[in-house]
Amino acid sequence: MKTIDVVFSVRQINRVLSCLDPIRQRRFFVVFQQAAPALQEKLVQSGWTPAPEVARDEDRSGKFLNEYLGAIDECNRQQRGSRLWWSTYIASKNRFASPIPSALQQLYTIMELLRTLEFDHLIIVNPSWTILRALEQVVVKEDVAFSCPSFVFRKLSDVLYGQCYYRASVVVQMVRVVVRVCQARWILGPVRKTTISQDQTLHFILKSFILEHSFRTDGYCDVFFGSLLPLLQQSRSVIVFGTILGPYRRCLERIKKITNTLIIPLEQMITMHEIFYAGIKLLFLQLHIRRPVKFFGYDIQSIINNELIKTVNGIELINVLHFDAMLRLVRVCPPISALYYTYENNPWERMCISALRQDSSTTQIIGYQQNVVPQASANLFTRTQEHDQGFLPDRIITTGEIPKDLLQHYGRYPELMIRSGCALRLAAFQPNVERVNAPHDPYHVLVAMEGIIEVYKMVNLVLHQLSGKAQYAIRIRAHPVLPLDAIRRYLIVNPRTIGNVEISRCRSLTEDIEWSDVVVYWGSTVALESLTVGKRLVYYDNGSMLSFDPLFQCPALKRTVTYHNDLGAAINELCCLPSEIVEREYLAASEYIKNYFLPVDEQRMCVFL
Repeated sequence: MKTIDVVFSVRQINRVLSCLDPIRQRRFFVVFQQAAPALQEKLVQSGWTPAPEVARDEDRSGKFLNEYLGAIDECNRQQRGSRLWWSTYIASKNRFASPIPSALQQLYTIMELLRTLEFDHLIIVNPSWTILRALEQVVVKEDVAFSCPSFVFRKLSDVLYGQCYYRASVVVQMVRVVVRVCQARWILGPVRKTTISQDQTLHFILKSFILEHSFRTDGYCDVFFGSLLPLLQQSRSVIVFGTILGPYRRCLERIKKITNTLIIPLEQMITMHEIFYAGIKLLFLQLHIRRPVKFFGYDIQSIINNELIKTVNGIELINVLHFDAMLRLVRVCPPISALYYTYENNPWERMCISALRQDSSTTQIIGYQQNVVPQASANLFTRTQEHDQGFLPDRIITTGEIPKDLLQHYGRYPELMIRSGCALRLAAFQPNVERVNAPHDPYHVLVAMEGIIEVYKMVNLVLHQLSGKAQYAIRIRAHPVLPLDAIRRYLIVNPRTIGNVEISRCRSLTEDIEWSDVVVYWGSTVALESLTVGKRLVYYDNGSMLSFDPLFQCPALKRTVTYHNDLGAAINELCCLPSEIVEREYLAASEYIKNYFLPVDEQRMCVFL
């Protein structure tokens, strides 16, 4: 009979090894999360073999995605009456914030090893405790002997840390929002009907994000909607309802000076009562799934509930407050003809839509897919309950044909809901092989960071393998919402102390892309913009079952590396490609990107109106 043991420490491994049957030779182990190197070394020294990696081809990933979406849809059905459930990152399926895909991947890996690996004894090292109840169900059904040490202390310590950390973070968020509300009202004053308009003409609302470089000498220029704002202003009054991502007070001062556009920051529409009421609810609410949830035929209800307990629901205060802010804006506004917003199906979007459906049911809600659509963007791929509960826009406009096809392929949208528009943030692209320059000496490597903490893993890969090597000149470009100092404590070395590494000081992304020969990326739009001008790409694969690569269907001028691969070899191979291969691959890539980012013209802009 096959045997599976779960271990978390060297002591537990020693106990397993002391009871081994010497006749059974096919012994493997699989390691999850950040296990101590001593655990793996002990097993290797004792003659155990690392289990082969589970295949992650597009077919398997597609099945995994479908099962995951179905499981969350069942949770949505059970929690359909709870607005706070729809504010969770678990419900939104956000690829950066939801803990569920990672937990399900661990469970799926063991399921696949049980199905495909011929073994007598398998040791599972350091899995998440949140999957262990579901895992026991899997191995018992497969008639496998299963041994797992008590994880009560691990669970209690994890939950206690999560509860304390989350509740402290809610209090910090409350203080932060209170301060911002005070600043917004002090600098901009309260919003009244007379502030917005003297008449009752129809208005457009543009729900956007405000950065420091949104302000130009000639006024406000929306970074995300580009030429759509002046087009809308030609026919009706437009209110930019903005979330400030740049330096908050400085942006408020700039907003005060803007005369050509009415900009209302989110915090200007929030009251103190709403902040404290929402904060108290988040501090004491605990959501719970009460009926089975299936994933490849197995019940994962325990995984969902464990993650809800561990993260104390995982709801951000500001997402909940979007409902109150939008509701108040609707009530002080003249009739609203349409709401335009950046569509990613995140919690704050659902709260805004919910408020509009409640108090302004005639308003057209139009979502603009302005970001990339990797396979991991499960938040963009919908199922039944999201439609039934009315949390989706009336129309979704994409940047081109390829995003539209991806949304329709992986999601279940009504046939005419999605329309192909244009890339408002990018200029029209025309293929031109003369853009492809010969690599510099040394090779110029641009590291394009994401706006999430986990990007430190990619930066560490570059620093670990390329720092100090004269054949590479490295430039790290931080994301606008995540400066390099925010991840400094996670880095293996201070990049400012390394001779061949520099931190980008360019205000324009175009300057950094033009400087580069190779761009190392994870899931950023920068990858497509770089490929547009013929730059070679290295995609950092973080090991997820669902690809974070926005170019997962386009292999041209690209190599893929994990943390265990030779990054330098991938860069060298790309930079040494013969010119005829570079030209051929670039033309193939340019065709792909032309259909991903359609150019702005009068006909395509009409789709927005």
